[in-house]
Amino acid sequence: MAIVLDNDNLLIKFELGNVPLLVVAFTGIGHGMGAIQTEEFRKSLGSVMKDDKIFHIIRVIEKRRLWFNHGVIEPITAHVNAIIAREGIARVVTLGHSMGAFGAIIFAKRFQHCTQAIAFSPQSSVQPEIVPFELRWQIWRQNITQWDVPDAITELSPGVRYDIFFGTNDELDMRHAERFSQKESPNAVLHLIAGAKHSVVTQLKETGNLYTILHDLVWTAPTR
Repeated sequence: MAIVLDNDNLLIKFELGNVPLLVVAFTGIGHGMGAIQTEEFRKSLGSVMKDDKIFHIIRVIEKRRLWFNHGVIEPITAHVNAIIAREGIARVVTLGHSMGAFGAIIFAKRFQHCTQAIAFSPQSSVQPEIVPFELRWQIWRQNITQWDVPDAITELSPGVRYDIFFGTNDELDMRHAERFSQKESPNAVLHLIAGAKHSVVTQLKETGNLYTILHDLVWTAPTR
């Protein structure tokens, strides 16, 4: 995996595939391993490859955990689109969990040939005036003083299919789900996972459903 960009704000890595399909995976807060942000979905994405067909992967880590504010949208977009053009990629899928899922939603309309966003437990916003009910992750959110993208709801594009997953046992996540449901967007589909909490990915993995979800959504182009 090649490092495309590594500075104080961002780490972007690229893994070459052999089919014109790209998955852009956004990392979340990452409280594990002493709060080091880990590359999420590494094993899961590897498991959904098709025999000798290997899709390209870009991994994006937003190091300051500012929900992609403070001027990182432009460099992420530019680097990803440059790879899309260089590799002749025909279809792009974004993917993420929590803050990474927020990224998957807001960047989908910014990447060339992106038709699919897969978002697990995304925040619809973390801007206090928009979602006063959201009180989590204050250690990171208090550092956001420049709101480049305050609300993911306004970033939904008619050219992208959004599959958004929430656990029904997380009260705050369900309030974000309600905000997404109020947006009249026929290509935004909510999946409510009974009994799951914010770590809905973990439950889906334990029940054996994560592989099927990723396999089907990554490989199958959405119909209009």
